[in-house]
Amino acid sequence: MLENQREPTSPRRPRSFSQTDGRRGSSCSSATGLLGHGPVSAFFPSTARAVFLIFVLTQFLVIAAYYMRIAPQACECSPEAPLHTDTPLQSEESLRQKRVRPPRLFYNRVPKCGSETLIELARILGSINGFTFTHSRIFFTYFLGEKEQLDFAIQVNAMETPLFYERHLHFEDFTKFGMAMPVYINIIRDPIDRLVSWYYFRRFQEGHIRKLPEEERNRTYDECVVGNYQECTQPQGNSVEEGYFKVIPYFCGQDDFCRQPTAMALERAIYNVNKYFSIIGVSEQYDEFVETLEYAFPDYFRGVGYLYTALGATVRNKYATTRKTAPSDAVRRIMTDKLQLEYEFYFFVKRRFEQYYANMKTNLTSRHTTQTPT
Repeated sequence: MLENQREPTSPRRPRSFSQTDGRRGSSCSSATGLLGHGPVSAFFPSTARAVFLIFVLTQFLVIAAYYMRIAPQACECSPEAPLHTDTPLQSEESLRQKRVRPPRLFYNRVPKCGSETLIELARILGSINGFTFTHSRIFFTYFLGEKEQLDFAIQVNAMETPLFYERHLHFEDFTKFGMAMPVYINIIRDPIDRLVSWYYFRRFQEGHIRKLPEEERNRTYDECVVGNYQECTQPQGNSVEEGYFKVIPYFCGQDDFCRQPTAMALERAIYNVNKYFSIIGVSEQYDEFVETLEYAFPDYFRGVGYLYTALGATVRNKYATTRKTAPSDAVRRIMTDKLQLEYEFYFFVKRRFEQYYANMKTNLTSRHTTQTPT
């Protein structure tokens, strides 16, 4: 957790009580004036006036707190703001505070980043290590309305703990509804590789094939990009499963601006990662990711290393994307330019993960040295 990081301010600000419409008191001084002068004061002894004033002030503070609580999280950033991916990373010491059993782990998984492997491992470990494993069957509702967010927060908080919950869902801040936050974990992947894998996965993977005309189904990723089809070259495409700006929203959140490729979305994502997320791995270093899970959450992931060694290859092959054609260098250059923000976030997460892993290894080595008899 960053001690010196400012919480961003919201693009929408709560209504100020100084901007009255005649129905709300404009200031506490008006109440004082009402009770301290004129004929009204004759009906209120001094003690009664003090009690009544305290009551008015209390109600004012309650209303103010309510409006502040439901207001969106602040974000003091704009599309023109400088990017802060050089933000100091969380230290291993700060993250290891979560090495007790948190009541809820929430894996708001990004598609095609090795998530099926982790789900299989967690499913088995739930029965071994004694936690509730909940696998969501909602796959294409990534962002929610305000009431849906509240309902979801209530649903998760009502589940039996300790809980491992997974779902494809953009980050949600439970605290704005006055509820405890789960501990978030995730894993991401090289942005272009993820897009290519998803593109072919939804065309040819048994059990996951989307309805498309045959001509469109057989269109290669290169043809999609070079032909400037919206599915590949627009941030959001024509549906929730199309477009190229797809990873940052999982960490930015539920606000509309999080689904647009701007510096504001990137900065909010980085802020949320440093405040709410524990382990975020990268699929190119999956073995190390598995190690960190067992280290950070031993009560959930005790034995995951042995299980991954035994089952990893089988699970990976089961869910590997078939009929995938690698993009050309020219297409990679086109998409790298479009994915500048996604790559900036990817390298921030990768650097953060590698720092955590190095600190973990140092800690384990130091512990082993301390415990070894001389």
